[in-house]
Amino acid sequence: MAGVTGERAALRNERAAWGATVSVAEVTKFVAAGDDIAGAIRVVERPEAMVPVDAFTVDQLGDDPVVGRAAVDLVPGELLLHQRLLQPGASGLPAGTVAITIDVLGEPALIEPGALVDVWLADATNFSGRRVASAVVVLAINDSALSIAVPAAQVESVVVASLRPLVVARR
Repeated sequence: MAGVTGERAALRNERAAWGATVSVAEVTKFVAAGDDIAGAIRVVERPEAMVPVDAFTVDQLGDDPVVGRAAVDLVPGELLLHQRLLQPGASGLPAGTVAITIDVLGEPALIEPGALVDVWLADATNFSGRRVASAVVVLAINDSALSIAVPAAQVESVVVASLRPLVVARR
């Protein structure tokens, strides 16, 4: 019994060395991009120093459960980050984004609504490419057109680039 008590004390001391803990939302089962996260989240305690700034914390949630759809695939054990979740709202868009529809070269393979993609400008005159938007969420697909949620700061570069052929790359 003394050995077990000593081990418990050592564990408590180790935990105390990490400092304060924070109650955060953790993913409990695989959630595909675009799927509802209902029933896939639990609250866990983590050392404050190990919690990313944009993680969902109990202080932010109160009594409200985390709701929404995954912006990207979520795996068990990861902390739920704001940027990895499509927040519900009047527009249905992630905060700070604008919906834009762009034409892309060819039919986008392996890309579905909810996927996170980079948008590239294809320049055939000098055989080069340039990324014009990073980590944008696909909202809808129609043949070779994609509706994407572009961060407000990247809207101009995507609109100007859309005058030339664009390619999307899934992250």
